Amino acid sequence: MATRSYRQPATPLDYRNQAAVPDHQRYSDNWRAMSESTRRRLVHWSDVAYGQGELQTCDIFPTRNNNAPVFVFIHGGWWHFLDKSDYSYVAEPFVERGAACVCINYPLAPKAKIEEIVASVQAALLWVHHNIREYGGDPGRIAVGGHSAGGHLSAMSAFTDWSQLGGPEDLVKVNCAISGLYDLVPILDTPHNENIRMDRATADEASPIDMVRPSAVKHILCVGAAETAGFLWQHDTFAGLCKQRGLVVEDLRLAGEHHFSVVDQVANAESELFKSLWAAMTAG
Repeated sequence: MATRSYRQPATPLDYRNQAAVPDHQRYSDNWRAMSESTRRRLVHWSDVAYGQGELQTCDIFPTRNNNAPVFVFIHGGWWHFLDKSDYSYVAEPFVERGAACVCINYPLAPKAKIEEIVASVQAALLWVHHNIREYGGDPGRIAVGGHSAGGHLSAMSAFTDWSQLGGPEDLVKVNCAISGLYDLVPILDTPHNENIRMDRATADEASPIDMVRPSAVKHILCVGAAETAGFLWQHDTFAGLCKQRGLVVEDLRLAGEHHFSVVDQVANAESELFKSLWAAMTAG
């Protein structure tokens, strides 16, 4: 078991994000409707394979530019549901401003273990690095973002030793984790784990909070101020540890936003989150 350098909650915290937002289905329905509209309007390639495994596909929204910044988005869903096609709408403000955007799928729990999901996301990012020039993107300007479980996977990508996987050490320039899960140990005792089927060894192996180390990656860490206590604890603890260890961190707690509304801010060009991410993607 990992020895943690921070204090675990004395009592279990609330991770019931759906119970906290009774009309959560309205948000999910809206994501799908906006995504269908986005796919009708934007040039894109659907279900491009980045591997041979189940759900190892991505949707690519290219740019007409050359050497443009790239935003890779990873969907949430507690690692066991939702799909990249639910989040096509995220691509719109990036493509409008001349960037390329890639929305990725990954194999889902419980059929896939968390560590297998992490490996699949790593494979996706290596594929993007090797192939994004064909779609106008610059492989040296990759930002990765994700929501909820996708925030966990985005954070994991930021601490990956890419040199061990055949990529450049600085493959990921920006990590934009939205309402992420960074310490998986508390999730073991939640009802969500009935669908994930994660054990303690996996929780120890795949917790970004245990991997924090100095690097050149910029971390934009965002959470809705109206989220449940569990998600707020995850954000505050991870952001605090990253700052303590000298990482470049922008810590955003968005007033009035809950777990389902906060992800929309990454697709809102007027939001604090989008402006922070865009500035980081285009810096230098």
